[in-house]
Amino acid sequence: MKIRNKGKRLSGYPADYIVFDLETTGVNPETDAIIEISALKVSGHRVTEEFSSLVNPGRHIPAGATAVNGITDEMVMDAPDIREVMAQFMEFIGDGVLVGHNIHTFDTNFVYDAAWEAFGKELSNDYIDTLYMAL
Repeated sequence: MKIRNKGKRLSGYPADYIVFDLETTGVNPETDAIIEISALKVSGHRVTEEFSSLVNPGRHIPAGATAVNGITDEMVMDAPDIREVMAQFMEFIGDGVLVGHNIHTFDTNFVYDAAWEAFGKELSNDYIDTLYMAL
């Protein structure tokens, strides 16, 4: 199991944050890959910027993943690879607070590993996992 030096999990909303979500080829960040990243910058309760990109994982997308997220091999065939998309995503998020549902154990692990593998950089943004707020 990898040790990830992620940012802190916060329990309240700041004035500005970035909501993000991933689609992947499966649920294991050790063996599966990101196939889509989408994010919205929120400032003063308003969406100010959007980011979305499919990602070519360089391998076949399993039928089970396609059944969940609707993304096919054909859809990602001409999409950029994870290195290019992560560079754009990291620039988009900067050091902003990330928000998402179940990101503590899922999404942040995938993007952390992708940033580390692509650039040798830790993704240390603080984050809010709405799953914990719903409990």
